[in-house]
Amino acid sequence: ILLEDVFRYDEALEYLKNLPAASARQGLKKYGKELVEHKPAGTTELCVRLCTPTPAPADSLEGFLPPVANPQEFIHVFIERPLHLLRFLDQIASPRLPSAHSPTDAPPLAPTVYNTLLELYLRRDLTEPQEWAPEKSGSMEEGVPDGTTSGHSAQHASASTSTVSSAASTSHASYSHRLERALHLLQAGWVEGSAAVYSVDHALVLCQMHGFSPGTLYLFERLGLFQEVLAAHMASEDHAGVLECCSRLGQADPELWVQALSYFGSAKTDCSREVREALVHIERGKLLPPLIVLQTLAANPKLTLSVVKEYVARCLSEETQQLEEDRAAISEFQEKTSQMRAEVSSLRSEARVFQAGKCAACTGTLDLPATHFLCHHSFHQRCLPDAPAGGADQGGQVCSICAPEHRTVLEIKRGLESSYADHDKFFQQLENAEDGFSVVADYFGRGIFLPAKAVEE
Repeated sequence: ILLEDVFRYDEALEYLKNLPAASARQGLKKYGKELVEHKPAGTTELCVRLCTPTPAPADSLEGFLPPVANPQEFIHVFIERPLHLLRFLDQIASPRLPSAHSPTDAPPLAPTVYNTLLELYLRRDLTEPQEWAPEKSGSMEEGVPDGTTSGHSAQHASASTSTVSSAASTSHASYSHRLERALHLLQAGWVEGSAAVYSVDHALVLCQMHGFSPGTLYLFERLGLFQEVLAAHMASEDHAGVLECCSRLGQADPELWVQALSYFGSAKTDCSREVREALVHIERGKLLPPLIVLQTLAANPKLTLSVVKEYVARCLSEETQQLEEDRAAISEFQEKTSQMRAEVSSLRSEARVFQAGKCAACTGTLDLPATHFLCHHSFHQRCLPDAPAGGADQGGQVCSICAPEHRTVLEIKRGLESSYADHDKFFQQLENAEDGFSVVADYFGRGIFLPAKAVEE
C-alpha cells in the first residue's frame, strides 16, 4: 500500500528496516527494484546489512552470525542503478577477499559476485552526473509518481545543473580510482597457493573487452602465458616494458629474450641500449648462435656495428679458447691411442716375462699353482674366484682387480653395438639437441656409423 497507492517510499523503507531479517529479505526481493529507483542509498544500506555477518549474542560461542541473504539475490533490483550496485557489491565483496583477513568468518561469495563487481569497476558509463546527485527528501520529488510536477521541481533542476558540472569534472578521477580497485580485486582475489575467487576466464574477457591492460597482463602472467605478456608490450611499442618483462620472466622462459631481440631487430628506431641488454642475457644463456644474432639485428638500419662489437669479440675469443682446448684434447687422445696400439702390437708379437713374487690378492709369497695375467697381476690359484663356464669373454678366469674396469668397457661396447639399428633414438636426440652437429659428431666419434666389423678392428 505504501509503495503502490500512496507512494510513501520513506515510510516503506523504514517499515522494511523494522521487520525481521527474513521478512525484510523477501520484501526487498519483491519491491527492491522500485525502492532502489526512488531511495537508492537507503535501499542499498539495507541490502548491505542483510548480506553482512552480524555479531553473535554475548552468550553464544560463535563470534558472528552468518548473513541472512546472499548478494546475488539482490543484483536484479539494481538493474536501473548500476552505480549503487557497485557500491553495494564493493561493501560486501571487498572485506571477504582472501587477502583482506576478515575476522567475521563469513561464507565465501559466489564467483558471479566478484565478476559482476569487476565489470562495474571497468565500465566507463558509471560516472553519469545524475548518478552522483544526492537524494532529495520530500514528497515533491520522491513521493510523487511519474507524470506529476510541482513548482518546486524547477529549483531542483537548477540545483542539479551545478551538480552535473561538478560531477563531470571528477568523472575521470573516479574512473581511475575504480581501475585501481579493479586491479586490487584481481590481485587480492587470487593469492598464491589457492584458487581464484572469481572466474579467471571471465575476468580475462572483461579486461580485454574494456581495454584494461594492467589487469590483462596480470592474468596472463598468473596463467603462465609469458609470451602473451611480451606480445602485449610489443604491440604497444613499449620498449621499457619489453625489457622489464624479459628481466622479470626471462628466468622462467629464456626464449623471451630471443623474441625481444627479434623485435628490436625489426624496429625502425634506435634501440641500441635495449639490444645491448638483450645480448647480455642471450650470451649468458647461450640462447642463439652469434651468426643468427647478427642476421637478426642486420634488419634494423638504425643499429651500428658498435652495438655488437663487444659481443662479437667475446664470442670469437670464447670460440678460439674452445678450439685450443679441443686441439689439446685431440692431441692427448691421439697419444693415448698410439700407446694402446703399441701395447697391443707388443702383446701379439713379443713374449711377456712374469716376475711377480707376491700374490695380488693375499700379498703372500707366490707359489705354484699360480695364474698370471697380461695386466701384470699374478694370483695363487686358490685366491682366484671360480669363473663361470665360458669365462668373462670367451672362457677361463679373469683378473679380479681389473675385472670391474673391463666389465664397464664391455658394457659400453655392447651398448654401442645395440644402438646400430636404433635410428629412432638418434633422430630424437638430433631433434631435441640445441646443436645438432654435436650429436652427429658424437655418434661419429663413437664409431656408431661404421660397420660392426670396422668397429671391432
